[in-house]
Amino acid sequence: MNSLIKEYFSEIELRLLEKPIYKAYEIIRKDILYSEAKIRLKIKLANDDWVEIFEYLYELSGKLIPSKYSYHWQDGEGNLKKRWDNAPHHKGLENFPHHIHFDDSSVDSNVQIPNILNILDEIERQL
Repeated sequence: MNSLIKEYFSEIELRLLEKPIYKAYEIIRKDILYSEAKIRLKIKLANDDWVEIFEYLYELSGKLIPSKYSYHWQDGEGNLKKRWDNAPHHKGLENFPHHIHFDDSSVDSNVQIPNILNILDEIERQL
């Protein structure tokens, strides 16, 4: 089992357990192989918003690289607040395929490739 990936997943879970902003969470899937992994989470926030996450990643030279991801944040009624993903559409964006969907239906390039901890940081800042 890859210790770098295992530490990353442990850090995510510790954050979800320790911070009161996270009301509950469910790990739907977690697979760790030698140099790659998959995780799928559903998180309920203290304000009743939901965050659904999937991230497929691999280790390269001691760094974790998300190869496929979607971090979907919605309010308690199911309305999109923000979604970060790298589905291969919106080809005209600067950092294709990395982009963000906003609640007003606009889409913008995501210059920095995110990971789960970056997304949790963003949500914590906004709430």
